[in-house]
Amino acid sequence: MTLLRYKNAEPKAYNGKAYASFSDLVNDMFNTSYSESNVATRPPANIREESNQFVVELAIPGHNKKSIKIDVENENLKVSGNLGIEQKEDESHRRREFNYSSFEREFILPEIVDTTKISAKYENGILYLHLPKKEEAVDQPPRQINID
Repeated sequence: MTLLRYKNAEPKAYNGKAYASFSDLVNDMFNTSYSESNVATRPPANIREESNQFVVELAIPGHNKKSIKIDVENENLKVSGNLGIEQKEDESHRRREFNYSSFEREFILPEIVDTTKISAKYENGILYLHLPKKEEAVDQPPRQINID
């Protein structure tokens, strides 16, 4: 069986950049440095609402409790961190994607959050922020009203 190599003579354009083939596009995607992406400075978050609180999960692997700072001012919640580890240049690495830069993420809290009772827990690279709702904002169980 003979294998034929196909090369498209006309370059394709994607996001304003010309590529000779699909493999060139894929190679360019994988050659993009992790530090160039927004994830390095703004960690991804999951936010879920429960009956009595909001839970925010931030993916910040490689950090520890001492490198993370959480501030609440009025209705603003700011999470930041800095490992302070410098990457030394050396010739033995072909590719370097580990990123030890600082990060920052801010959230505007709804008025129903009790900012005096916010708690945090860091486990397995995930920062869990528990934002309890104010007592009057928590859903009350249904009740029957008697008529006088």
